[in-house]
Amino acid sequence: MSTRGYLNATLETDDGADSVALRIHYVFRAGAPAVMYQRNGDPGWPEDPDEIEFNYVEILEPLKPGQRPVWHFVHSAEVRFDTNLKNWAEAYLDEHFADVIETVAAEVAEAAEYRAELRAER
Repeated sequence: MSTRGYLNATLETDDGADSVALRIHYVFRAGAPAVMYQRNGDPGWPEDPDEIEFNYVEILEPLKPGQRPVWHFVHSAEVRFDTNLKNWAEAYLDEHFADVIETVAAEVAEAAEYRAELRAER
């Protein structure tokens, strides 16, 4: 199962004089627990951990003249600022992995509750 989501972040300049509000978009893929043995007795498989894949960065504010509101890194030219921003965003996601897990768990629980309410209304 994969879930798309985002984290809001603030990127400040080295001197702290300027900051930019960002939204870091990601794809979360839930892992699977290890299986020692299958039902028929064959060997199982190791645990598959949760994964977060960086998707893109959206600049929320302030937008400066000529600044692109969204940076896509899949096919973009290797511009130094883009590369630095991508590296920063990926590191930010790594640092906030627990927040992403918590957000996704809340969204999954909310969706399950909504489905249960729909079934109860039938």
